[in-house]
Amino acid sequence: MIRLRCCLWIGLGLACGAVSSAMAAPPAGFLTGNAFRKAIEQPISASWDNVDLRAIAQGIEATKHVSIVLDRRLDPTASRSAHAVDEPLKAFLERLAAESNALPSFIGNTAYLGPPETAGKLRTLAALRSQELFDKTAAIPEFRRIELTRGISLHWDDLDRPRDIVERLAGEYALSVEGLERLPHDLWAAALLPEASLAEALSVALAQFDLTFGWVGHGRGVRIEDIPARVTIDRPHDAIRGLSASASLARWKEAIPDLDARAETGKVIVTGTIEMHERVEHVRRGGRVAENPAGKAAPKLKPLKLQRYTGTIKNIPASALLKDLAAPEKGQLTFEYDPAELKAAGIELDKLVTLELKNATIEELLKSALGPLGVAFEIDDRTVRLKPANPKIDNSP
Repeated sequence: MIRLRCCLWIGLGLACGAVSSAMAAPPAGFLTGNAFRKAIEQPISASWDNVDLRAIAQGIEATKHVSIVLDRRLDPTASRSAHAVDEPLKAFLERLAAESNALPSFIGNTAYLGPPETAGKLRTLAALRSQELFDKTAAIPEFRRIELTRGISLHWDDLDRPRDIVERLAGEYALSVEGLERLPHDLWAAALLPEASLAEALSVALAQFDLTFGWVGHGRGVRIEDIPARVTIDRPHDAIRGLSASASLARWKEAIPDLDARAETGKVIVTGTIEMHERVEHVRRGGRVAENPAGKAAPKLKPLKLQRYTGTIKNIPASALLKDLAAPEKGQLTFEYDPAELKAAGIELDKLVTLELKNATIEELLKSALGPLGVAFEIDDRTVRLKPANPKIDNSP
């Protein structure tokens, strides 16, 4: 029995097209450094009625000059309304992301919006990859470390393929790439990462497939790998002035119950995400602990019977569509079937499907996609069981 729990885009008309250079000159005017950090704390007053997520993101980019990247698993075409009155941009983006069962991650000079599991690990993944450049076991020469820490503005256009983006990004740093076949075919909407480090840019691209990378060949290549279930980084923190490391640790654990740390040689060694380290530093300086966004419960899913699907699906494998429907914003469905049974009935889930959807129910979507393939289905809560519509009968004695 197979359970599919992966995600691809739906709702964006997919068509083959030329892929532009990921290193093309980016649009001017996007904020970086301190200007970016100040901008996301500045208030925004705006109102959008019945527009899609991408239009809202583009409006913010145009007026606030802050780069926003939408994860491929978010539906950029879903109609929504959003209003802000003198609300900090960071808080508004958190609220906007929550409506898509997502979280923001402010990585480098970019606001990334994506699934909570990915957003909660993204900055830490990039920090780990940067830290590993200086790991003695990696044996990366100093001149090579300097090359790999050079920043770049990564830009891609509508309908660019992620595999090509990764390849050209690697080419910019003279890197070989192992595991490119792990990037499935997809077409992305235009985006920009202004003055990103290589670790940040590659992490943003790969994390959208639940992937990261490791350095190989003494810094001459990278290997694409799965994101671990737990992503943490160890960092030392100074004790509170006037207190020992042990006393500081005890006070911090009162403020942050889930803190993983130890006192060691006058320092407090914290094991956690970059966001956790920031919380510790905030408390150390006397600040109050804010709620950890990565720990928030995901918004309740819309009842499946109320879910509606609008958009174009053009020449994608039926199996990719099933994977996409596993995303929370698409239904968070689990598909169960027996591959041998489908194969015996002559059913191939890799056949391409093309659909035009307008306010379709999940039953209408699945019937349109799977019916022509000879697949029947039963929906039990959020589990969909697939069977041959006309199973072959074995008449052998």
